[in-house]
Parts: sequence; C-alpha cells; structure tokens
Amino acid sequence: MLLSMTAGHLTTEEAKLAAELVRRLKSRRTLNGRHWTLDLRHRRFGGLGRVTLFCPSGPSWPDAGQTTDNRAAAVDWIMMRGGYAQYIARRRSVAGSGLSERLTVADAADQYLKHLETTLGRSHNTYINRQSAFRCHVNPALGHTPLVALNRKSVREFLGTLTIRKQGKTVPAALRTRANTRAALLALWHFTYPDDGCPYFGISLTDTRGARARRERIVAGEVREVIQPKAFDDEQVADILLTAMWYDVHVLKRPCQRSRFVPLTCEALVVAFATGMRIGEIARWRVKHVMENEGVALVAGTKNANALRVIPLQATLRPWLARIRGKVTAAGGDMSPTDHVLPMMYGMENRELRTSKQLIRRIADVMRLSGHKIDQKAAHACRNYHATVGKLNGHLVDLPSLKSYLGHVAVGGATERYVDRTHIDLIVREMPASHRQFIKFPSPAELEARLAEYVPLGMKACGHTQLQ
Repeated sequence: MLLSMTAGHLTTEEAKLAAELVRRLKSRRTLNGRHWTLDLRHRRFGGLGRVTLFCPSGPSWPDAGQTTDNRAAAVDWIMMRGGYAQYIARRRSVAGSGLSERLTVADAADQYLKHLETTLGRSHNTYINRQSAFRCHVNPALGHTPLVALNRKSVREFLGTLTIRKQGKTVPAALRTRANTRAALLALWHFTYPDDGCPYFGISLTDTRGARARRERIVAGEVREVIQPKAFDDEQVADILLTAMWYDVHVLKRPCQRSRFVPLTCEALVVAFATGMRIGEIARWRVKHVMENEGVALVAGTKNANALRVIPLQATLRPWLARIRGKVTAAGGDMSPTDHVLPMMYGMENRELRTSKQLIRRIADVMRLSGHKIDQKAAHACRNYHATVGKLNGHLVDLPSLKSYLGHVAVGGATERYVDRTHIDLIVREMPASHRQFIKFPSPAELEARLAEYVPLGMKACGHTQLQ
C-alpha cells in the first residue's frame, strides 16, 4: 500500500528498483547510534556497498546529512521525488552495466575503510591493519586495476613479489605481511560483492626465505636446529618468568620509567601462561571476573561465539594474584570490582587498547632478553604453552574442556557444560578439581630467591651484567 501511494511519479523501472531497495533496507548499529542503510553490495549496483541513508532534502545529500532510525522515513526517502530510487537509477543509466567493472581496487578500498571507520572506529586494530595494507601494498600496485579483473594468478603473483623497505633496503616481505595483505584483499571482495564468490580465494602462502640453507642443514644432520619449537617447556617458562621479574626491577623502576609504567610484567606473563587468555582478554580482565572462592574466572572474550567463557583458576596462580593486589595497592590503586586486574600504565585513557599494546611490547622484550623468543611469536606463545601442557596432561583435563577454556570456535560438548550455564554454582559443581591443577610454575618467593644473582641471557650476549 505504501509503495502504491508514493510511487506515482516513478517510472515502471524506477518503481521496480524502489521495491528492491526497500527489500534491501537494513538497520545497523554504529558508533553514532542505530540508523537505516541500503545493502547494495552487488555488481548490478556498481559496488556501492552499504549506503547510509541521508535525508534527500539536505544540502550535502547524498554524501552526508540527517540519518534516521525510523523505517517509514527510510522508505519515504527511497520513494520520494528525487530520492534514492531515482538517484540510483540515474547512476545505473549513466554507467550502464559496466559500472561495477570500472570500480577500481582503490575506490573499493576507500568504501571499505569508511565502513570500518563508521562501525569499528579509527583506533580499532582491524581498521589500522587494513588501512596499512591498502596504503603500503595494495593501492600502489593494484589501485588502478578494476576489482573484478583480479584473479588467482594475478593476486598470487602480486603476493609472491611483495617487498618492503627495511633499514633503507628493499627486501622480500615476511610471510605474516603477505598473509595480512591477502586477508585485506579477501575482506575487500566480500564487502564489495557479498553475493559472489571471490575469484582469488584459496591462495596458499609459503615462506621460502632461507629454504636452501635449511635444506643444507637437514642434509648435514642438523635437524634439531632447523625445526622451530612451537611451545615452551617448563624450564623455559621458569626462565622467562625470572627474566620478567628482573625486567620489572631493573628496567621499569628506572627514573624515566617508574612514574609511567606499573611493574606487572612478570604477573601478566603468569596470567597468560596459567589461563591461556588472549592479550585483548587480559587487557579487559577486571577484578569482578576473578572468583577465587569458587575457583573459577570469567573471560570477557569477544573474538568468536565461544570466547565468552568460564575457566578454572589454577592453584599455582593464587599467590600471584595476591602479589598483584599488593603491588596495585602499594601504587595507590584500590582494586574495586570494576578495576582492571593488570593496569600497565598510570592514569591511562583508552585503557584496554593501551594495555594490550604495552603487554605485547613487554612480553616480546622479555622473551628476547631470556633468549627463548620463538620466531614470529611473542604473546601468543603463552596460549601455545597452555594448550600444550593441557594436552600432555590428558589425565587431568580432557581435550574438549581444554578447547572450551581456550575459547576455540569448535569445542564439542564442553561449551554446553561450562559456558552456557546461568548459575556459577552449577559450573563450579561440574568442573573437576583436576582442571585447576594441570599448570604448574614457580611461586613468587622461589623466583625472588634466584633474582639477586640472575642476569638474562640477552644481557650476557651483549657483554653486560647490569644496566648502565
């Protein structure tokens, strides 16, 4: 009825287009609130993507203006004279069927980044990573290429020849850089044409740097030196924790550091090893999430559907939690239920983002100093250790439960048993006591007893026994 009442000024083709636009109306929640958009991510719409509806009578239409959260108003803006139906019909008639074929990679990337900025914000890691990939790698090489002209051969050749500038020299890009660039191109296609399969999907990447040297070492029998470990053993973890304690005492308590940074690097590493949490989850971990009386902790994860979970509180973690409370209280904090468990800096704004970046930087520094840095891994190696120890101790914790504690996407029946329960007492009652016993590492007192005469391996390699 509404279409017939308002579409008298539209031609037959415009009326058909208007009806399809009404079907493509989507209500979306963004940083600026909820408003109506048009989902035009299809080739026949020229790759317009998600179009935020603005009032057609505004002076800056169609690029800006007043939005609406009222569906009736959104339909009226589509059907009205000079509205979205006639505007999009004019674009299609001018460009013809070749409009989407002329949408370049650079133009599509601009639309995609605007969408990320609107929905996630400029400080979100996804926006930062995608913007960097397009600015540094994709646009200089493929910016003027039509997006629909990309295929598996051209994208594979582009990724295989990708280079970066490092210390004034042009060198081949690392595997991680090429993987991030590939992910950006895949996300660009799925955003622009969600109804069509990506023509360059399924490209595999391999790291060929040093392949000849590795083959020669394998032939010479140096197999153990070539194979890179994926997780630490207990002795290496103890050494890393001792290095972190040394780092807190000798690095973060220097005059230029002690007024800015809270010396909780060792405690943060203990939490990462003992819980298997991701860095972002540790940054969001609050005092009210730690339920010591029940022997469990809540992880406010958001990466996937199973990231929000309840995990067992390891017995060896309890003295370290007491140490955290003592340090924060001594620094002037009160550890109220809404405070963060591991504040990394004093007086922070945007606390969670800066805590994540501080943690990543400190963990990488500590692992280099200890001499146990795994290639292309730093903070995530803590999750590898947690998963490895749990799997090796299968008599203490079963594999489905371990996967649920790590927040993996596919976990089997453990999610229903532990995560989806409403009452914490049911979770505690069903959680075996052995699940709180499979991670073991030294206590704070044991590490402090070794700290006085300890010098990290990284300092010894430089010929130093103490900081200048």
